[in-house]
Amino acid sequence: TDNLTLNIVNDVITFEPTPDIDAGGGYDILLVESSIDFSLVTNEVKNIEEINLGDGAQDVTLTLSDVLSVTDSDNDLYITGDGDSVSLDTADGWSKSASQSQVGFNEYSSTEDPTVKLQIQDDLEVKLS
Repeated sequence: TDNLTLNIVNDVITFEPTPDIDAGGGYDILLVESSIDFSLVTNEVKNIEEINLGDGAQDVTLTLSDVLSVTDSDNDLYITGDGDSVSLDTADGWSKSASQSQVGFNEYSSTEDPTVKLQIQDDLEVKLS
């Protein structure tokens, strides 16, 4: 297995199906330029703080397990984009918080693991299924 381990603070990494990605410390952005279901990703992606959905209309599908896998120990993940959508599995107990903790973002948390926080940019469509 190929591995990409980054120790430089504040990386921007374009997602590719391989190699494994360990973004290391700092604020790291995973640039996703096509729709993706993270439960189908076979390579390991970890220590990411933001998923940016790039140009065009992308859809990212995430489970609670996916978020725990791609984030660092803080379990906070920001999702940004323009005209994109985020699909969340309702079996994970996702719900939108009543208040915004970050301007321009809606916060989603899971009843299955309240330590996990998804900050989804306001202009992204969120699909709960």
